[in-house]
Amino acid sequence: MKKVIIVFTAVFCINNLTFAQDIIVVQGNKEIRARVVSVSSDGIEYRLYDVESPLYKLKLQNVVSLTYENGRIEDLSVFLSQIDKKTDTPQELRYFRDDNTFYLGNGGRLSDIATERLLSSNASALEAWRKGNAFKEANTTMKVLTGVLLGVGGGTLLAPFIFFPLFLFNDEGATGFFIAGGILTSAGIVTAITMSVTRDKYKSCYSDAVNIYNKGLKTKNTASLHIGATGNGIGFNLNF
Repeated sequence: MKKVIIVFTAVFCINNLTFAQDIIVVQGNKEIRARVVSVSSDGIEYRLYDVESPLYKLKLQNVVSLTYENGRIEDLSVFLSQIDKKTDTPQELRYFRDDNTFYLGNGGRLSDIATERLLSSNASALEAWRKGNAFKEANTTMKVLTGVLLGVGGGTLLAPFIFFPLFLFNDEGATGFFIAGGILTSAGIVTAITMSVTRDKYKSCYSDAVNIYNKGLKTKNTASLHIGATGNGIGFNLNF
């Protein structure tokens, strides 16, 4: 019995050592199996899962993702936004239409929460982004409706061909199925067209939000000199 307990304990410890490691993915999709010590806007401090490993440090801009041993994924966008606040020149926002992803400067991908927080500094950009979200939700609904209508409509159109030879349909019944199937299929085609329209709409709104935000950054960072008359003569106003 003691031998069984010892063996079980050894197996349990080995399993823990095998899975008790954090996974850091850096640019180039290279994985680092580590024990993360700290995560901040200054970077990620970690040791290799080997206990005797020295302390290493990575810049957040070089990290793609961080997954802890319990499966939780760290939201690095929060720390990346803190880096941006420290910089003299705010980084521009980037948007990729293919997979609807937002990136800040050369940093990692932004979550929806981080994107909304970033755009909250520009009311027009935030409004365009939220409008895009509304069109994206409509697009999702259209996808479901298109699948249902085309599936049911197609099945209804085929039903007379399947059951009429078995004398389960008369002419009037078959005609009714053809009409119903035609209506459902036509409705599915309409929703499919609407789906493509909403897809283009939300991608366009997201692009507009990014352009408005980046344009706002350039406006804030542009110095301008205004000369005008005042009650005491001529006044100078220098804006940065």
